[in-house]
Amino acid sequence: MELIKVGICLNDDVYAHALSTGLARECKNMHFILLKTLEDGMHCDLILSSEEYTDERIIALVREEENENVYGDPPYRIYRYKESHRLVNDLLFIFFKISGKNLEFTREVKSRILVFASVAGGCGCTTVAITVGKMLYKLYGCKCLYLNLCPLNDSKRYLPSEGKNGLLTLLYYLDVKKDFPLGSFFVESEQLDYVHTHLMNSNFDEVHPHILNRLIEKIDDYGKYAFFIIDISNHFSRTNKQLLSRAFRIILLSKGEEKEEDSYLTAVIREVEKMANSTEILRVRNFSDSYENEDNLLSISRGKDILPEKEYEYRDLSSMTHFQMEIGRIVKKIMEEDVI
Repeated sequence: MELIKVGICLNDDVYAHALSTGLARECKNMHFILLKTLEDGMHCDLILSSEEYTDERIIALVREEENENVYGDPPYRIYRYKESHRLVNDLLFIFFKISGKNLEFTREVKSRILVFASVAGGCGCTTVAITVGKMLYKLYGCKCLYLNLCPLNDSKRYLPSEGKNGLLTLLYYLDVKKDFPLGSFFVESEQLDYVHTHLMNSNFDEVHPHILNRLIEKIDDYGKYAFFIIDISNHFSRTNKQLLSRAFRIILLSKGEEKEEDSYLTAVIREVEKMANSTEILRVRNFSDSYENEDNLLSISRGKDILPEKEYEYRDLSSMTHFQMEIGRIVKKIMEEDVI
């Protein structure tokens, strides 16, 4: 395996040593070298420095996040206080831009696709999709990747708007079939990783089938995620419809007040079943006053838990009591088969 030699030449020797130790734990194909001067690092592929230089291999560690420059033209700058795994992803991406080589560390997990869809708007599809992803990690240790393919990205209620490299740039790299470090396009957190998309997700309809196929292949090669969760709500575009037949499971949501004999509901379910082909559909009745559950029809009650409404807090519904129990039933159904 080829190693990337990364020199660290900082004014603060104590911080430089701590940084090299932390980064070394995150990535096995990088070798970190403490340098006394920049001249000592002529053999290095990349150098982390306290100052900015014209040499594109030299990356300045900056103290203000708004001064960061990872995806633009050199000189490159990285925010020095970000988490180690995110800093490693940035280094891999800069090395790729300089050398054209993708040395992303891969593992051996193949992802299963979970498609979350709804028969109409306002069924809580995004809420359930994100919470299922978090509960899969809490209950079974399964790390999931979440992607929202809706024009209005409601996931912004629950997921911080981190990351400067968005969906449009990811689609470009996938479309031109260039090899690139995939992890630099994901926002990583303890319970659920996600593809960074904007509130007004204007690029959702540019995810053509061949691009999505390449993304799925890259995620499989990346080898980190047990499940790839794709949230389409009631947006059955050409690409989203094709997803249904290749999913491991489809979780189809309706509102609690909708009756089983409703002709509209019956017609929508019939159409989804046609598009799903042989994929199993797990139906979920959300905001329900009924606690009755059947083999392929589960109910989620109206929550009475109080959510934080402070501006700096994001809603974590996986910590709500009734969600822990009722979303847990969905997670159990997903995990009934040996899928890992």
